[in-house]
Amino acid sequence: MDPSALNINSLQQEEQEGENAYRAVLLRQLTDLFGRPLTSQGNEDMFVSNPEHVIKKMPKSVLLAISNFISELPVNQINVPALVNLPVHLYRNKKDFMATLLFVSTLSWEWELDAAHMGAYNSDYLVRSGIHANTRVMLVEWMKRVLWWLQMPTRTLHVAVGLVDLYTWLHPILLQEYQLLALAAIALAIRFRSPDFRVIYYLLSGIAASTYTQLQIARMEAILTDCVGRRINFPTPYRFLDIYLFSLTDLPKSTQEWARKASDYILDLGLNAEALCQYSASLRCAAVLLLLRFILQRHCDCSHSDPGVGDACPFDDMPLWPDKMVKFTGYGDGPLLRKVALVYAVVLFVTQATCIPFYLAHHMDTPDSSTFNKYVKPEYEEIALDEKLRSLVQEDLAAITEVELD
Repeated sequence: MDPSALNINSLQQEEQEGENAYRAVLLRQLTDLFGRPLTSQGNEDMFVSNPEHVIKKMPKSVLLAISNFISELPVNQINVPALVNLPVHLYRNKKDFMATLLFVSTLSWEWELDAAHMGAYNSDYLVRSGIHANTRVMLVEWMKRVLWWLQMPTRTLHVAVGLVDLYTWLHPILLQEYQLLALAAIALAIRFRSPDFRVIYYLLSGIAASTYTQLQIARMEAILTDCVGRRINFPTPYRFLDIYLFSLTDLPKSTQEWARKASDYILDLGLNAEALCQYSASLRCAAVLLLLRFILQRHCDCSHSDPGVGDACPFDDMPLWPDKMVKFTGYGDGPLLRKVALVYAVVLFVTQATCIPFYLAHHMDTPDSSTFNKYVKPEYEEIALDEKLRSLVQEDLAAITEVELD
């Protein structure tokens, strides 16, 4: 045998061993950062902490670098195996690779939690308790007013509504105890997501006009806590929004900021829609972003706001759902994503058609939507009156599902 062939084989083996060792170091470091294994198989527990905080600690500059790095990767979907198995030359000299690996692992962790949460979904959850869908709408509207009156973050609201739904997925409830469950969910959501705010049962009892005693609320909170258990760490669409927004780098910065505000508004509107409960938080978040890109394509007002633009619009030729969105969200542009986007579009269309005429005529809160009343205020930059969102017409509702898929 040619000695040079032995040398080549030896060098290749050493290179492969070095590459494997490098990957092993990366995985060990990542495991140390999380304090947990990368998968949830076997006896490993993925509910031990809140992965949302990992992303929050990352500087925006790092997140933007991660976004650019991911967009250049030759993979269809981002996940830990895909990154770790890349050829070393693609990342050995990339200083942001470790941050990217941490980011992707956090996202994968969120997807695991999301899937576990949806495993509890029961399509008969309202029927078996004798609760009409309209009753749920009224309850959610009431919860919105309570939590916004308490000046709780919107994320706490989403957790509270999610807890009410989760409990009723897992356990039937009497109709007369539905509001009691909501009070308990508010208390638990505040305790879990807004720990700086002390839960006062006396206040919650008063909010419900003393229909329930403080002891009843405390007992119901204990029952709720015992029922949901570790599932309390379920992600909301807001958890994914923090991540998915960094896939919108093809949009101008001002448009990215608009997308954030519009997403907040539409996600809050969607809490009322029982039809959305069957879909995961990650899918709902992706659907809202698809809807916003759809609105930009059809109703962008940039030529009206900027005289220098003329008739040209940078969004006319914008891909509705580019590969980068698929990588970040895990969802391709297909019937399911379009179906959920359509539900949000209908909710937005009905709200705008109902609330805006009343508001413009009376300049006062509308009785139909506390969400509209919130987002029409100056502190939210009056996003509920945004020209692009107002431009959605009935023909668009059909077009969302009729747009030709790539």
